[in-house]
Amino acid sequence: MVVDAHAHVIVPGLGADVAWDDRGQVVRYDGREVRAAVRELCDLARILEEQERAGVDVVVLAPWVNLCGVEVERQNEALAELVGERVAVLGTVDPARPEQVAELVRDGRLSGVEIPAAPGGDYLGHERFRDFWAAAQESGALVFVHPSTRGFGLPALEEHYLWNTVGNPVETTVTAAHMIGAGVLDDFPDLNVLLAHGGGALPWLRGRLA
Repeated sequence: MVVDAHAHVIVPGLGADVAWDDRGQVVRYDGREVRAAVRELCDLARILEEQERAGVDVVVLAPWVNLCGVEVERQNEALAELVGERVAVLGTVDPARPEQVAELVRDGRLSGVEIPAAPGGDYLGHERFRDFWAAAQESGALVFVHPSTRGFGLPALEEHYLWNTVGNPVETTVTAAHMIGAGVLDDFPDLNVLLAHGGGALPWLRGRLA
């Protein structure tokens, strides 16, 4: 079975508007136009058509990372309605309200939660996320960690789309290493964590981190 575990979907009316023009798909958000997303972000039928052409059996949809934590209850309900035979869906929570994790997976429709790599500027090993990780382990929810920055604000990454192609995997690497260094995986050994973009450089840094 082929599973696409990294596909985004935008629930309309949450602050991001999606449209198509002669240049392709455009997401209007926070006064910006984002044209980096080339795959369908709203229409489930078109999403499934694209997955079918790619030979994917099951797609795991997750919120566009900029909308994580936005109108949690409303967004999760809309996301849950997308679940189907070939569609699994991850929801969103406010990490400061870990009880939302149990609420999210309670009825079995949503399979887990997406969380940015640095909510509020803190990486995921930070002490303030301990209750979140405890709730994630207890509920059995899959936690999908996705980068959130534009290359850490580094001028070297502003050109050639490097903030995405290099900066995003680096952010995933940093937050995963932060979790390891802070002992999150020692304290919560039964966590189910999925790192975006192949875990960034983490597989190649395993020995160095050890």
